[in-house]
Amino acid sequence: MHLLDRFSSICGVKPSTPNIQESFYPLSVERYITINHTPASISHKYDYMDDVTHELSTILEDENIKILQIGDKSESPQLPNCIDMRGVFNLKQMTYVIKRSLCHISGDSFCGDLANIARTPNLQIFGPTPPYFSSSKWNDGVTKVLTPESSCVPSFQNEVAENKIINKIRPEKITENVLNILGIDRVDDPGKTIFVGNKYHNKILEAVPNFIPHDSVFPQCNVHLRLDYEFNESYLVNWANNRKLILLSDKAINIDLLRHIKPSILHIVYEVNEKTCQKHLTEVKNCGIPLHLFSKLKDDQSIQDLRLKFLDWQIEQIEVSTKKNIDIPQEVDYSSVLYKSSKLLLSNEKEYSSKAAWLNNSPKANDEPFAIHDSPDFWEEVEHFRLIQK
Repeated sequence: MHLLDRFSSICGVKPSTPNIQESFYPLSVERYITINHTPASISHKYDYMDDVTHELSTILEDENIKILQIGDKSESPQLPNCIDMRGVFNLKQMTYVIKRSLCHISGDSFCGDLANIARTPNLQIFGPTPPYFSSSKWNDGVTKVLTPESSCVPSFQNEVAENKIINKIRPEKITENVLNILGIDRVDDPGKTIFVGNKYHNKILEAVPNFIPHDSVFPQCNVHLRLDYEFNESYLVNWANNRKLILLSDKAINIDLLRHIKPSILHIVYEVNEKTCQKHLTEVKNCGIPLHLFSKLKDDQSIQDLRLKFLDWQIEQIEVSTKKNIDIPQEVDYSSVLYKSSKLLLSNEKEYSSKAAWLNNSPKANDEPFAIHDSPDFWEEVEHFRLIQK
């Protein structure tokens, strides 16, 4: 039963279409679509909306159509390729803007209901709750509902952060439905998403410390400094200037240097092996720098021996991703597979999308999907990738 019908039954009244009021707001654009990415809960948040707005903006630019992001500024991140109008409108002004939108995109939210009441063509994205329970039903024919393609049962859970049902919806499916609403034919082939890693929605900035960064490089950002890729302590002081660092290393870092840049260090991640110096770990701990230790050893006995040697330390066993243990159909032709990465790796002032791209000297030229590097280093980071079959 729909939530509205249930309220109607309990209260003994018949629902009617609400009257909404609007208030003029001067916009600098004439043709636009609106998107509200403010989720009702963590489970309602679609984590790949960045890809959707990127793909849409490329197509809509030719039609002179802009994307306005509306909603609560404190509860929704800014999406790329959008005009940021979060927190700008009051309720009546938001109604005015949505009513004149060519299309409105939202989750299971109040703005979706506003669009339906205003008879604005809109796309509502559902995950943990089924459409029959809470989709907009004031006006027929104006709301398109999109649900996961897999046979997932709605959970009604609010605080699930990983393996969310709503993330089963492929980004290109949202783009396709928006273009259908707008009556725009897509010329290029978007391909089909065949895999999205569990960490793809987390944007990560990494750097190999083999050059002096300019002040404009990742200012006031958290940077993962990959000393495990290339151990070079010469430029650590430069990287610590106006940045917060997560140091990743498999070798001991000069303790005096660590004391000097301690205010900029969030924590240090060490890959532990038999040669790791316990005295150095103790010195780092006594400096007050948080430590995280891990090992990639597969054999249970080997990891037990290592933990026994480092009895006073907690060592996490990391399972390395491989081509064989990811959920991708075996018949996939990888020569036609591209990938998008949530990682950005800097080395010698060049940008790379992955460690494998760095090792193959394949810097980024743009934000379009890249050809995969079929190597163990590539598949080890696959949880940070979205794979697209062309």
